[in-house]
Amino acid sequence: MNGLALGESSHNGCSTARPVKNHSRPKDDGRGKIRGLPGVLLFRLAQFKERMPVPNMDVWSWVLLVIGVFVAVSALVRLMRRRRDQLLGELTAQAREEQHRKQLAELQEKRKQKKRAA
Repeated sequence: MNGLALGESSHNGCSTARPVKNHSRPKDDGRGKIRGLPGVLLFRLAQFKERMPVPNMDVWSWVLLVIGVFVAVSALVRLMRRRRDQLLGELTAQAREEQHRKQLAELQEKRKQKKRAA
């Protein structure tokens, strides 16, 4: 690399800076609008559709697909809520037990101090 930064080249011992493309930055589409991630995703989706055509589905197929997706998502949400409630119950019980143990330890400590004072 001869100590040159990325994008620089040396010719006859002198270095000139060349702009380096940054592919992670949004690009101007020529109409003054920035084409960011959504534009890139739509472009990639269009390329994918050209390579892999989606089979045509009639209305009833779409309805069945939507119903199936709804049932699957509803079941997943129900399972996640049930697990959340179960974990919440377990953690609440643990906290209650720990608080009870702490209170008992404080009472025992007070009793010991009273016995020492008497």
